[in-house]
Amino acid sequence: MITLINCIFCVYVLTSFNPNTNFIPFVLCLVVLAFFSSIYDMLIQSSQMLLITDKNWGISEAACTTGFRIGILISGSGALYLSTIISWQDVYRTMAILCIPSLLLIIFYPLKFKDKIIDNDFDRFLNAFYDFIKKPKCIVIISFMLLYRLQDSFLSIMPNMFYLDIGYTKQDLAVGYKAFGMCATIFGGVIGGFLCRKYEYSYLLKRVLIYHALSSLSFIYLYFLNQDITSLYIAVFCQEFTKGLTMSPFFSYQLKCCSSRYCITQIALITSITNVGTILIGSISGYAATYLGWSYFFIVAGLCFIPAYILILYLPKTINSV
Repeated sequence: MITLINCIFCVYVLTSFNPNTNFIPFVLCLVVLAFFSSIYDMLIQSSQMLLITDKNWGISEAACTTGFRIGILISGSGALYLSTIISWQDVYRTMAILCIPSLLLIIFYPLKFKDKIIDNDFDRFLNAFYDFIKKPKCIVIISFMLLYRLQDSFLSIMPNMFYLDIGYTKQDLAVGYKAFGMCATIFGGVIGGFLCRKYEYSYLLKRVLIYHALSSLSFIYLYFLNQDITSLYIAVFCQEFTKGLTMSPFFSYQLKCCSSRYCITQIALITSITNVGTILIGSISGYAATYLGWSYFFIVAGLCFIPAYILILYLPKTINSV
């Protein structure tokens, strides 16, 4: 509740600064906003672990993915539409107001997991890292977290550039790539969440990685053979559906790798490791596309699943998440 209140407050304060004349206060406010929003994200993930049985983690992650994508739609397309009616300051204030229902839910919903949370001190903070390090095959787990989303990290925003480069318009992308793609990702996330209840993690993670890798063929098909609007929708569906399919099992497995006693710290650690891979690989995607050309770029992207696939073979069969 405190972190969400601070996020809302920071957004309101942000609207009072002009970055041209108050650059430093503007940047500081952004940093504080990012700080509290990251804490809030960690708390949401740890709450799933403490409130929901591990059998339903995949479904809960699918619900989170759905909410996240809807939030992107509201804060993206919705904000752009509002900006044609009201000022950008009022747009940001409206976005902050939309967080109030979540705040009311936190206030009135009885979260009954306080007995599972250990009081914080520095020793327990260190113990959280020690507990994670002593897990079986810790290095394999860390490497897997770093490399699992290698394909998405390598692609980065390049599909958007690719579609524009081969002749699609921004209007085509607004509907076909953004809106339809978001729906496909949500659908894939929901399917992936239900599959988590049916299949063992290593089996499911391997399968969805292969499916997502094969989706790169849709880009090559567009590049060489057909570039009509139907082909765009097919390519977007293949890419975004399989992307959503990979997300729910992966995020659910992240929770499986954490101990409930130290869930917040360990989830923060795992998420940071994942983001490091995203940032490092994503930073070279533009150079790779320029150097390789689109066809070889997407072939390389399709092969990016191999390191994570190999690591899955060596993941521990069982992880003590108690």
